[in-house]
Amino acid sequence: MPATRDDIARQFMALAFRYGYRRTSIDDVARSLRISKATVCDHFPSKEALLGEAVAAARAQRASVEGRLIVTTAVVRVNQVIRAALADVRAFDASNPHPEMTEPAEMTARVNAEVYTPMVREIVEVGVATGELDVPDAEMTAAFCRKPSSGDGDLGPWRPRPGGPR
Repeated sequence: MPATRDDIARQFMALAFRYGYRRTSIDDVARSLRISKATVCDHFPSKEALLGEAVAAARAQRASVEGRLIVTTAVVRVNQVIRAALADVRAFDASNPHPEMTEPAEMTARVNAEVYTPMVREIVEVGVATGELDVPDAEMTAAFCRKPSSGDGDLGPWRPRPGGPR
């Protein structure tokens, strides 16, 4: 059975997470699926197109995360986003156990820039507009939130404004 577009994209992601984005080539994907490079290129003309597919998958995950949010305060929504994203990462790790996996910086940076930072920024902007949050720079705040240092979904220094919304 020939490899599908989804098969190729999944194999690229698996190889990129295992060996890193820079070290993964279209030839590697073709060889691992036992198909020709031309078949891969029929679906994805470049490695950048494969990376674009990874970003598209992250956008689908964003939609899934947003669907799980309970509309409450901005602080709670940010906390829910972080917890949902961490739960999705844990589920991915459980279903794809590769202890040698690396975090491809190029892929992570692009997904964060195009998917998660805008999602958190939108929540922060709503919090500022409603008076719940008092932050001078929503973009910087969103960048801070996308990588929680504790790894457990706790917002650490993020706390609701004393006295609640203005």
